[in-house]
Amino acid sequence: MTEDVLNRVLQLGHSMDREAETPTIEKIAGLYPRGFMSIVAAQAGTGKTWFMQYIACRLSIGGNILAGLVTKSKPYKSLIFAGETGKDLLNLRLKATCWNYNKHRIRIYDAVEMQIAEIPIMLNTPEGRTTFIAILDHEQPDIVFFDTLISFHTADESKQAEMTGIYTFLLKSANAFNCAVVLNHHTRKRSTKTPLTQGYTQDDVIGSNAGVRLASNVIILAQEKDAITEDEGMPTVTVRNVKSWDKRIPSFSYRFFTDEATGKLDFAIDWRTTAENEAWSLRERMAQFVDSMEAGALLTLEKVSANLVTSKDNARNYLDEFTKKGRLERVKFMNGTAWKVKS
Repeated sequence: MTEDVLNRVLQLGHSMDREAETPTIEKIAGLYPRGFMSIVAAQAGTGKTWFMQYIACRLSIGGNILAGLVTKSKPYKSLIFAGETGKDLLNLRLKATCWNYNKHRIRIYDAVEMQIAEIPIMLNTPEGRTTFIAILDHEQPDIVFFDTLISFHTADESKQAEMTGIYTFLLKSANAFNCAVVLNHHTRKRSTKTPLTQGYTQDDVIGSNAGVRLASNVIILAQEKDAITEDEGMPTVTVRNVKSWDKRIPSFSYRFFTDEATGKLDFAIDWRTTAENEAWSLRERMAQFVDSMEAGALLTLEKVSANLVTSKDNARNYLDEFTKKGRLERVKFMNGTAWKVKS
């Protein structure tokens, strides 16, 4: 290394300084940092595409986002690279909702259409990356969604070396065009050995950890079906910010409901306090625990308390609640009481 190069390298070393000027990083929709890459992961069928589409619609007109997470948003332009869904399904779903939107601020690039037109779109190829950069340069979006990333590459998702190049390219693109890049992705199927009390973490994102490592933000969506009260046609979906380079947003949930005035679908956003979240989580884990047992199985207070990692008083409350709902039957057991799982 020449002395000139060494001097230039050494100039890139900085002292840690509390008084130093630092850039303000905007979080689009209160979730996705501009200039960085985020991952939204969920099991197939959870509703991550609906969530993406809702965010894009709200961003296109500005104002209130996610029931007040951002209350004075200006309008933003979104690009959707649609792989699994495609433009036709996105438009069909949009017709079913009563969401307001500005069609000039949402652009869809359909993977199938582009492939039929013989336009290279695979991000693990130089030609595909050139296509992507050309689109960003022309569109100048504020936020870019991939639904899902696997539709836009042919790499082996389990191989770190292959995936690192794709994620690094997307991160550099987000920085170069000062936009947020959001990757819809999948979580692994839960092992039967995984404790019911263990929630999803960033380690559940499928494939190598290259994406999670380079992402500034990782959000997990999970259907929290309450087996005794929930309308299974419209499950509640919990949104958890499991990794962030900044302050994490608190968990919240969304659920579809039918708007009485229009007869169309809309989102109900539910922000919970920490205490409410814990109670809701316990209830969900109780439902999963009961579902995992065969009809006729006996549950004791000690067994349920240990499984939910909660007090016996709490466990008794949930056992009594599930009994009232017809999921369990209270029976005599030895010198005490047990609860039998009903079919």
